Amino acid sequence: MQNPVGKFLAKQLANPSGFWAVLVARSMNRANRLMYDEALNLLNPAREERWLELGFGSGLHIGELLDRYTIHHYTGTEISSAMLQMAQKANRLAVQAGKVDLKLGADSLKSLNTASYDSILSINTVYFWTNPDTVLQNLYKLSKPGGKLVLAWNSTEFLAKQSYARQFQKYSLKELQAKVEQQGWSASTGSKVHKGKQSFCMLKAVKT
Repeated sequence: MQNPVGKFLAKQLANPSGFWAVLVARSMNRANRLMYDEALNLLNPAREERWLELGFGSGLHIGELLDRYTIHHYTGTEISSAMLQMAQKANRLAVQAGKVDLKLGADSLKSLNTASYDSILSINTVYFWTNPDTVLQNLYKLSKPGGKLVLAWNSTEFLAKQSYARQFQKYSLKELQAKVEQQGWSASTGSKVHKGKQSFCMLKAVKT
């Protein structure tokens, strides 16, 4: 049985809310930094791309993405209203300028135009997808031909040591790679990264 603290942490990591959202955001920003760096290396984006990210969190990284990669437009979806508010505040000028579009809710993907995105990215969200096959299918539809998908998530070995992750849907690299390919993505490549205390999986796929 999961202890109350672990259960509470799992709930906050899945959907940060209330007073704790700020603390969770800070923790996630630190924990996800290395994953983002590795994911961006995999994406190797060209200039003026259209990006889609699932689970942008507090959104502090979005401004850096816009500046560093000269992104034409960034769209993000997030299930936490608290995180959405933080991200809107952090990226107020970019939102007002029409460079950034931040959406709330797991179903917000349905409102997006098909074949619109050059790069699709998601860090540490796969555990919370109610129907991963549907999510991956929707992402395939939203990607342009030749578009790239990069996913990053903590390894099963790492999560097995975390009490808060007992209820997480865990995936080995092989398992998630198979799901990605079943939904039409091809040329998928995956790897495991071990740095310090972190152990996570990276997966890149292309829509051909």
